[in-house]
This record gives sequence, structure tokens and C-alpha cells, in this order.
Amino acid sequence: MSTGRFTDRVLFITGAGSGLARATAKLFAAEGAKVFAVDVNPDGLAETILAIRLAGGTAEGGRCDVADMASVRDSVERAASVFGGLHVLVNAAGVGRSARLEEIDEAEWARVLAVNLTGPFNTVKAALPHLLATRGNIVNVASTAGMRGQAYAAHYAASKAGLVNFTRSIALEFASRGLRANCLAPAGIMTPIIKNFIPRPDFEPSLVAYYSPPVPHQMSKPEDMAKTIAFLASDDVPMITGTTLVADCVAYAELDRLANRAAHALGGLGVGKGDRVTLAMGNSVEYLVAAFGILKIGGVLNPVNPALGARELGYILGHAEPKVVITDAGGLEAADTVLTPGAFGALIERSSEAPPGVVLGPGDASTLLYTSGTTGTPKGVLFSHGSTGVGGRHFIEALGLTPDDVLLAVTPLFHGNAWGAVQTALHAGGTVAFPQAFHASEFWPLVHRTRATVLYTLGTILAMLLTRAPSALEQTSRLRVILGLGAAPIRDQVMRRFGVAHVAECFGSTDAGVVTITPLGAAWRPGSCGPPVPGVELRILDDEGRALPPRRAGEIAVRSPARLSAYFRDPEATAAALRDGWFLTADLGFVDEDGWLYFVDRKRDVIRRGGENVSSVLIEKTLREHPRVAEVAVIGVPDPVLGQEIKAFVVAKEPVTAEELRAFAAERLAKFQVPRLWEFRASLPKTATQRVEKYKLRDELEPGKPPLG
Repeated sequence: MSTGRFTDRVLFITGAGSGLARATAKLFAAEGAKVFAVDVNPDGLAETILAIRLAGGTAEGGRCDVADMASVRDSVERAASVFGGLHVLVNAAGVGRSARLEEIDEAEWARVLAVNLTGPFNTVKAALPHLLATRGNIVNVASTAGMRGQAYAAHYAASKAGLVNFTRSIALEFASRGLRANCLAPAGIMTPIIKNFIPRPDFEPSLVAYYSPPVPHQMSKPEDMAKTIAFLASDDVPMITGTTLVADCVAYAELDRLANRAAHALGGLGVGKGDRVTLAMGNSVEYLVAAFGILKIGGVLNPVNPALGARELGYILGHAEPKVVITDAGGLEAADTVLTPGAFGALIERSSEAPPGVVLGPGDASTLLYTSGTTGTPKGVLFSHGSTGVGGRHFIEALGLTPDDVLLAVTPLFHGNAWGAVQTALHAGGTVAFPQAFHASEFWPLVHRTRATVLYTLGTILAMLLTRAPSALEQTSRLRVILGLGAAPIRDQVMRRFGVAHVAECFGSTDAGVVTITPLGAAWRPGSCGPPVPGVELRILDDEGRALPPRRAGEIAVRSPARLSAYFRDPEATAAALRDGWFLTADLGFVDEDGWLYFVDRKRDVIRRGGENVSSVLIEKTLREHPRVAEVAVIGVPDPVLGQEIKAFVVAKEPVTAEELRAFAAERLAKFQVPRLWEFRASLPKTATQRVEKYKLRDELEPGKPPLG
């Protein structure tokens, strides 16, 4: 159904005689645009123009060689004259083929660069006065070949790489004058040009498999990529410019094949059962290939944040003693072998795609995660294949997931939240999407671009989004469920503002896995994290280890197939946390009569003030309700009379005083729960996954051993 997004707009599009450009021209026309289409192929161009007119649209055009500036200037001026201006320029014309470098002569090299790179320069140069007059948009079509290179297509890859940086450059140069420029880099589209890239028998199979476009059933349809171009050119995203959208996806069968190759590559480096392999990389498909390759060979996946400080990274690597480190960061030499993703990719290319044949049991070690260090030194949490295989299944029934769902994870893949989204998508047969990095300004365009239906995130990220100016995109997405760990205090705000039917709160941890979740369709119980997921048991224990009745707070104990196997190389900590099959979480909470869990606080974060146990979480939740408070962290500080006094660290949205906040808290909390000490800050110390590092706040007040990192 047409939305009329481009009514009375004029589109100038190159390469419109077939493929992606034809689909884009038809879509813009259906959305109300007047289309001026050009191509060197007059017959194909005539078909495109006729199809638009038969559908009730408006289209003109003519033959144009984009490599010839005179031809381009003539076509652009004709378009502006016929339709009274230009609003959108789409450069989709392109040429290329697979060929060995020795086979590419100077003429072919020059022709490919002339069409693919000089062509967009010519059209932008010619159309610039018209686009500046209308504060218009440019969308250039590049390729993933321009992002990573492509064997047997050096000229094509070079031209597309140049186009990516040309787009960024003009976006920067003309941003202040209201002109936007963005780039689309597809991995493979079912268009006529694809026949030019059919691999030859004399090409090295591993290079073809790694770099060539996906097999046909995995390719994008031109109509789908046309929607992405329209999105970039629309008024829905006035803030997006200088962006290259990498339309790079991988089907499960392809991921499995690549993971087999990765497994063999690791085996060739001496990795076997139980050997740790550290993965310190940003979000990418290559991350998943490496991760599943590690698991397939029987290695132990050790995901690490590459941005950690040198001391903390040094501690983790010294403790884990990995045999191999794969990283896109420098300074990680504490392993037998350290590889960049590119070097590891080269090994993958030369490896077999046959299953590695390693026999793995549910008790074999699979993953070694290090806690985020919000309480100080990270602990190594070891999981088995049996426990990691359970994790993602918990969410399918609770959230009503189907293969049609698109799960968007905005945290890094080294974090359990995003890795859980990957596991859930695998079990549900759905799609998982993730950005290279989270940027609040790009969040809603990302949601629309990926057509996400389920969001995996953290309460702190949702709170950050709530502080931003409202966007028209917020109420028009396909999101139906948000799974936000720690989102309970802002649930109602999120649902109202973002138009989401269900915000699911859950309780879990790195060590325990997912424990509870508020199920789809269940009545909301304020403050609750939901009932236990299937297969998980809960107990609330007093200080003597005895079970407590409903509504009595104590330590949360969990019996779950998804929990840790042990703390790596720390038998004392393992013995203290695991008792008779139950994991002691070091968290405080209570259950209601139906078994729904209510989280109170971390045992470490409970403040003992004058004989009263005070929940820092309750105070933080209350203060966040103040309209001028963005973030807050509450800790206990030493007091010679009371034992501990309550101190609140506040990040304000707008100016606010301690007296105002004290009065606000006094109306909602018991007298002994109201903070006496206040400090206002521009920001709070956080981990890479946006968890507040309260131990750093304590260390400032109680100097001792400097924190790692």
C-alpha cells in the first residue's frame, strides 16, 4: 500500500533499465514520486518507464552514459526542466565481472571505475545545484565487496570502496547546507549483473566460497533493497547522513558451513577439547562464524570486551590462558597465537567445510564468561554445552516467538543479552540482527531498517532512549515485545511512548542464566520479574539456609539446567555458590503466593543504616520517577554512628537541587530510606553494557586497592 512519502518529489535514478534500479524506480513512483530514469540500455529503460506508467505513475527518461559528463549534464537538466527540480538522486548504475587480475586490462579497469565511481561523481556534480535548492538526498549503491575486498573482482571492489568514501566525503561537505548522502552496500541481489560473477572452475574454491555473493536462495530481492533506498531517501530519517548500510546477512546453512571451516582452521592451530579461545571483537557476522567454530571443535569460547583496560584484559587473559586469541584490538599478546579477523578469515578460506566430527557431550565445557566487574575483579564463569543449549529456549514460549520474528540485539555480542538473542533466534528459527555498535541517535532507523519485532536490551539503554527528543519513527515500528533487563521501573513510560504491546522483565545473571520472565499476555504485577521459566526452580533462603514463606525477603537460590558449571579455577567460590544443586545468587528477593519473583537488591548493595536494611534499588527506582532525573546510583558510605549512611549520585536532565529531591523522596519513602548525602555528576561510571559500576563510586569514598582497568 502506498504511503505517498514521495508525493511531488522528483527522483533521478541511474541504471534503471533492470534490476535494483528498476525496482527502486517503481517503488518511488508508487509512493508518489515523479521519476526520471536513465540507462545505457534503451530497451530495458523503456520497459521500466512503461511499467510505471501502466501502474498509474509518472515517469520520463532517456539514454545516458554516466561515465560521460556531457551525457549526464544533458539528462539532469532535462529532468529538472520536465519536472521543475530534483529532490532525490539514486546512483544504481554499475558494471563488473569476475576475472583474475592478470586478465583485467587497462581498458576494462578504466571502464569499471568510470561507471561505478566516476559515474556517481558526474551525476552528483551535475545535480548538485538542484539538490541544494531542495535540500535533497543522495543514495549511492555500493557493495560489501567495497567493504572487505573480493577475490577475482579487484576492479569492482576498488570502485565500490571508492564510492563508500566518496559518499561519506560529500555527506560531510554538504551537511551544513541541508544535503544528505548515504550509501547502501548489499551482499548479493538477484539482479542480471549477478551472472557476471558466476565462479569459474579455475578459481580457488575457498576464495569463491568466502568472498563471492551468496547462493541464489540466500540473496536479497531487488524489491527489498529498494525499500532500504527509499528509507534512506525519506523524511523519516532526517538525521541520517554519511552512513553506509551494510545489507549483509547469512542464512543458517551458510553459517553452519562457515563455522565448520572455522572449526577446522582452529584445529589446525592446535585447538582441541577444553582449550580456551578468546574472542575480542566487535559485532559482526565474522564474530558468529568464529564463535560457532570454536564450539564445533570442542574449544571453550571466551568472549571478551576488546575495549577493556589493559589491566583487566591482562587479568582475564592471564587467568583464562587461551590457546588462541582472535581480536580486532591491539595489545593482546598473552596467547600461543593471536590473529586478526582478517588473518583468521584467510585460514577459514583454506579449510574444509565438512563437519569437524568432534563428539561433544552435555557436560563438556563450552563457554567461559567473565563477569562485568561491577563488584571489582572479574570472575570466570564456566558453562557446559548442556547449559548453553538450554538458554535460548526459555524465551520462545514466554514471548510467543515464531520463525517470522526478527530479534534485534543492541548490546555487544560478548554480553549475555545479545548472545542470548542469538541462541533464541536459532531455537525459534527466526532472524537475529545487531548493529556494529549502539548509537542512540541511530536506534529507531535501525529498528525500521531491520523490521525488528522483538528487542533485546537493557533498562539503562531504554532509559537513555526516553531522554531523547521524540521521533516519528517511535510509534510506527513493528516492535511488539521489548525484553529489557532492569526495565520494570520505566515499563509504563516505554509502552506509552514507543507503542509496544509488551515489555518483558526478567531476572537472571551471568552465573544463573535466565531465571524468570514476565510472560506475554499475563497481567502486570508491579515490581515483579515474573514466574520461573520452565525447568527452573526458585527458593528464598534466610541467613541459615532455610526456605522462607511468600512475601519474606531473603537470598534467591536457583536450581536450573542453564546455570554455571563452576567458577573457573576457583573451587572455593564454586563450593560457596553451589550447594546440593542449588546456586546461591547473592541477590535478595521474595516471591508472592503464585511464585512470582520480586527482586530487592544485591546483597552487597543493601545498605545497613542504624539497624535497618535499606534497598538501594528501591531508592533508585523512586528517584528516577522525578521528571528532572536521568540516572541515579545509591550506595552506603561509612558512618561512625549509624554504620552506613545513604548517598545518592544523580545525573540530572534539567537543573534540580538536593533539597527538591530529598522532599520528593520523603513523600514516597520511609524516613530511614531517604538519602542524606547527595552528589550531582555529568555521568556515572559504567561497563560496556551500561551497567553502573557502583564499586568505583565506593572506591572513591573508601580508597583502597585501585580497581582493575
